[in-house]
Amino acid sequence: MPKEEKEELGRIEETGSAEELQRGKASDAKSSLDARMGEAIRAGIEAGVAERARRRRRSAKRWITLASACMLMLVCLFSIRVSPVFAAMLRDIPGLERFVELIENGDRGIRLAVENDDYQSIGATDEIDGMSVTVQGILVDESRMVIFYEWRNRADQTPLEMGDVWLEDEQGEKLSVGYGYGRGDPVREDGNNIVSGNIDVWQNSNDSRWPEHVTLHMRLHLKPEDQGMTNVEEAGEESRTETGEELLFQVGFPIDPATYVDKKRVIPIKETISPQNQSITFEKAVISPLRVAVYLSFDPANTMQVFDPGDMRLVDDQGEEWKSTGGWNDTDQPILFFESNYYRTPKSLTLEGSWFRALDKSKLDVQIDLDALRIVQAPDDKLSMGGVKRTSEGVKLTLALKGIAADDMMSYSFFDSGYTDASGAAFSFDASGGWTNNVDGQAGSEQGMYFMLEDKPYVQPLTFKLFTYPSYLRQEYRLRLW
Repeated sequence: MPKEEKEELGRIEETGSAEELQRGKASDAKSSLDARMGEAIRAGIEAGVAERARRRRRSAKRWITLASACMLMLVCLFSIRVSPVFAAMLRDIPGLERFVELIENGDRGIRLAVENDDYQSIGATDEIDGMSVTVQGILVDESRMVIFYEWRNRADQTPLEMGDVWLEDEQGEKLSVGYGYGRGDPVREDGNNIVSGNIDVWQNSNDSRWPEHVTLHMRLHLKPEDQGMTNVEEAGEESRTETGEELLFQVGFPIDPATYVDKKRVIPIKETISPQNQSITFEKAVISPLRVAVYLSFDPANTMQVFDPGDMRLVDDQGEEWKSTGGWNDTDQPILFFESNYYRTPKSLTLEGSWFRALDKSKLDVQIDLDALRIVQAPDDKLSMGGVKRTSEGVKLTLALKGIAADDMMSYSFFDSGYTDASGAAFSFDASGGWTNNVDGQAGSEQGMYFMLEDKPYVQPLTFKLFTYPSYLRQEYRLRLW
């Protein structure tokens, strides 16, 4: 990818939306960030996930990424006092001393799990030519795993950067899971660049079990100015590869099922609301040590495609909100995730909100004529043409979006990765990104986005499928779980 494309995509990958944070008023920075994080999480805009998710997205299921990187970002942006007692406890646990602020100021479910001795120390390392990746430890329940990692390289090199990450089971099969990444800034210590962070791994169902042994594959890169590397692939290890600035580390570790099996509570809900005659059913909530999962179902007979809830909250009897941490978006059966109160059960817990994103099913297709530089068909006039530019990576299509509701904090990038031309031939785009401009203090009121298309002799126009859009169903709901 050219430098300018990396920079443009980078504006959303590390922070969910860096420009909007820079332009926000300082006095409102924290509340604005909290709101936008929740929507960035739902939208799939997360460091290391957004572009790869679009490359591999299947038509029926889409990842809604986790809050890992955003939590680390909060720690960096705001000075929040860390409890000395809690910090001292973490520093006494092998491998956790570098993660004090992340755990103290991030997902409360993670903190409660650590306080209740769920942390499993691992300490497994893979090393290539003096550079290393270490899995310090894990937290795991039936549906979510948090991997605490650290990587090192020499201080006279540029710090390593994250590439692909995946897990494989004992048979070498990739796990069908979602990933979210977070990391801190590099620090220099004892002649090394050291980067610490976490990988959030989640399954689509609380009924799933993990393999008893997995291997973490982490592909890291050196920055372009480091060209002096040699091939250090070890004889007989054909699966380990290194090409130029790319290194593939593999760290295996066990997952003891006794530490997580049967640790959950299932709360039936079975309540239906019908905003604008569209049926939305709250099926159940499943509470496990690392998350609360709320299962929804949208009636396939609905005339509108309901995409996702815009402001769903989990609130306890003290008025404390347990924040959204992402979800799994199956077309009519989404699952929303929240911080877990498994180890701190409140007297009451209520699910509440007031709106959903939804669009008439007859308006899910967007048609664009690249040659004429115009939008042939769109749901409404919120979407407009930005431009078309041919680059070494393909055809860059830029769009603009306006008229977003004041309470909608989503950073939009709303096309599925597949598209067709007028002949019916199918294609896919390889990358996308976006940015946000604030107008009159309204966060996210104007947005831009780009999509890198294949450079082909298309029969115009092209047809894209929407999987979300700033169109709304509004109805307040308040459902008490207990």
